This record gives sequence, C-alpha cells and structure tokens, in this order.
Amino acid sequence: MSDEIRNCEFRFKCPKTWDALETTAIESQRYCSQCQKVVHHCRTPTELEWAIVRNLCVAVRIVEPQSTGRGADRKIEDYLSIGDVSPEYFAGTEK
Repeated sequence: MSDEIRNCEFRFKCPKTWDALETTAIESQRYCSQCQKVVHHCRTPTELEWAIVRNLCVAVRIVEPQSTGRGADRKIEDYLSIGDVSPEYFAGTEK
C-alpha cells in the first residue's frame, strides 16, 4: 500500500483550516472549538484507517491525480482537508 492518501471522500468536510484549530500537547492533533472535537492529522492510509474505525475527525493531505495549478509557496497546512471521512474509503482499496 502506498503512503499517499487518494480518492478520499468525506461525509462532512469542515471549512476550517488546520492553522485555525487550537494546538494541543500532541503535534498531530488539534482541537476544534466549534465542533468540540479533536482533529487527528493522518499522514498515511494506515493512520487514516485507524481514525475511521474509531469515527474520529481527521485532517488529511489528499494527493490529487493532476496538478491543480496551486502555487509552490503554499504551506502543507493549506492542502489539508478536514472532516469526517466515509468508511467506504477503504472498501475499494487494496491492502
């Protein structure tokens, strides 16, 4: 399995950015005061699967099949999608 997250579909996609969330003692987690949930930054499909099984809110960088024309000067946080990922994400992936 690749370490890239692709074709990720959200049941709910949050309009907030990673930088807008409150920092926590754990670097890979932030707190959303609006939803009152901890958001888990998943960097690999394995981490994402772990979070989905536990019904956690996640932040993921989704690899897009083609270039989006976005500037190279954007921070990684600008590319993170935040929300509740559909469990069906793993239904069609090979392990």
